[in-house]
Amino acid sequence: MNKEVELTARLTKKEYDRILAYAKRQLKHVANQKRVMVKFFKNKVDVRESLDTRYKITNKKHHFVFKKGALGSKGRKEYDLDFGEQSRLEAFVHLFGFLGYKTIDVMYREREIFGNDKLEITLVVSYPYYDIEVESLGTRTKKEALAHVMAFFEKMKIKPLNKSAYQAYCRLLDRDVNLIFPIKEFPKPLLKSPRWEKIYKEMMLGGK
Repeated sequence: MNKEVELTARLTKKEYDRILAYAKRQLKHVANQKRVMVKFFKNKVDVRESLDTRYKITNKKHHFVFKKGALGSKGRKEYDLDFGEQSRLEAFVHLFGFLGYKTIDVMYREREIFGNDKLEITLVVSYPYYDIEVESLGTRTKKEALAHVMAFFEKMKIKPLNKSAYQAYCRLLDRDVNLIFPIKEFPKPLLKSPRWEKIYKEMMLGGK
């Protein structure tokens, strides 16, 4: 069975531009993505929660994802339900509200993905912040996977975030970038700013 390792590093705009230029020259371009994620929390937003439940829309493709393990943990397990272009977001909002969940955390990211036979590199813009996710592909041992990922970080002269630093970065994004509001108010807070209203109508409602 193949072992996968994924690590993240924060980037400055200058580092982002430098690595993007390198990726365009040296790696295969895989995809451009616009992604919305809606995370559900029982009470307040807590990046330490071990069960990550999120509704994800990527280029208008709808998924519901369960991830077991806190953010930044190694070896998180994931289960994905694919709904194609048909939105099930409102149904899941009602379901989690019925189950007693109190809070929604809405995120928007722009992602550019590159790769080769060993790695998948994703450059992420959460304006005004930038980061990179590097994931191993097709390796037989965790040690080998980690070696491939770390070699890329060293080549790019950047350092991956450890678990606590990654969680601190997620808190920063929650404070400065994401939209957090009570689940019972959905979707009204999304309609209060032109930016979020555009994201909601163009990406989250589903259909062509």
